[in-house]
Amino acid sequence: MAETEDEHDRLGIKVSNRLLRRLQRHISVSNYSLKQDLSQQEWIHKAVAEKLEREKNNPEMHHNSLKQITIRLNQSLKSQLDKTIDQLKSMNNRTKSYSKKSWILEAIEEKLEEEEDN
Repeated sequence: MAETEDEHDRLGIKVSNRLLRRLQRHISVSNYSLKQDLSQQEWIHKAVAEKLEREKNNPEMHHNSLKQITIRLNQSLKSQLDKTIDQLKSMNNRTKSYSKKSWILEAIEEKLEEEEDN
């Protein structure tokens, strides 16, 4: 029996425009080259299922792959970051859980992508 929309849990995840464009581009290219027609939802579902399977076979995989780094921000940069996060939170109630850590991770990903493209 096919699943209906009601049988799915909804989970809203905020992603950067860059990540969304990258994901859409990847799915489009994959669909074309593999002659398939996966939707974004289907592709993400598959990615989550594959990661769950990998970690089921090796439960320490995720824990061992996480490394902590310490980032030192000067006072000026920290103040600018705090102000930006406060502005994001005040713009929309759904971003109240937005954190400095999430923002910094986005900055790192964007910078890596920028430099890798050049």
